[in-house]
Amino acid sequence: MLVAAVALTGALTAGFASNDTAPAEQAGSVLAPQPVHEDTVEAILDRLDNHYVNIKLDDQLASRLLDQYLKDLDGNRLYFLASDIESFEAWRKQLDNQLADNDLSAGYTIFNLYQQRARERIEYVLGLLDDGIDELDLDDDESILVDRSKAGWAKDEDESNALWRKRLEDAVIAMRLDGTDDETI
Repeated sequence: MLVAAVALTGALTAGFASNDTAPAEQAGSVLAPQPVHEDTVEAILDRLDNHYVNIKLDDQLASRLLDQYLKDLDGNRLYFLASDIESFEAWRKQLDNQLADNDLSAGYTIFNLYQQRARERIEYVLGLLDDGIDELDLDDDESILVDRSKAGWAKDEDESNALWRKRLEDAVIAMRLDGTDDETI
């Protein structure tokens, strides 16, 4: 079963890093499936069915694939919002049928939203840095959960911003404790 999950997760992510456009052109672009990706899924499904103890792609395996895919993309739950995860639930029991039809839209939609959320987080943190490190309140009595793999997803952008502000403050404090001056940050 693990082999099937790894193979199909690979199929969902196949080609994300190998597109025909240059990296600079990819920066803000939306990725879409190419014919080679559909062929890859078809080959993987055929091998699962005929070579790996007749593993069938069904609702149960599709559910596990979706969970693994989200874990692979955002295992520390730093980018997606709770509403994003809720919207992905529509694919939980459809992913097997989509993959059987060589429909990779779910994987690409999830990945493209992940890229969008990552850009939003980067822009937010860069905005905080543009305001200056002195504007961060490092004297607050706050804590931050380092391993968020079992934490809930941020419920909205404000909660995500608070999380990322705390992460930035934690990084600044850690760098200062290591002797790095603010000019280097």
